[in-house]
Amino acid sequence: MNRRDFMKSSIAKKGDRVLIKPNFSLSNAPDAATTTSPELVKEVVLMCKEAGAKRVTVADHTIRVAGLATVIKPQLTILDATRCLTTNGPSGPGEVVNLGKVMCSTDTVALDAYATTLLDWGGKTLKPEDIGHIKFAAEHGLGEMDLAKVEIVEVMPVKTG
Repeated sequence: MNRRDFMKSSIAKKGDRVLIKPNFSLSNAPDAATTTSPELVKEVVLMCKEAGAKRVTVADHTIRVAGLATVIKPQLTILDATRCLTTNGPSGPGEVVNLGKVMCSTDTVALDAYATTLLDWGGKTLKPEDIGHIKFAAEHGLGEMDLAKVEIVEVMPVKTG
């Protein structure tokens, strides 16, 4: 099974209703690393449709994801780390690092916790427990922030231009 087929089988099943919540709340270009790559969103929508999803909805900041996650647990979270804004976030402008990763997990908290460890943020090395929303979510049973309890598998980095 190739990577695309694996992702399709993980993203959606026949008849699923899928909500994709990219970060498009800022009007910056994708190179500024303050929004989700439109190409990634398009690819995820196509994979969901190819997998047989009944309906695919793309919605942005009108949905409060943290609150929603306490009612409906996301079945898969995809994190666009192709380009990461490491200073002056979340709106920039700032230093952009081309990390070249797209990560996914069934545990949103573990995914955010892992992403925290990939780079220095604003010149600081952070641990998951240093980030308020990660600590809060873990304390409220929404996921795991202790990376020693999480299996991390890197499939293949993506190429960035």
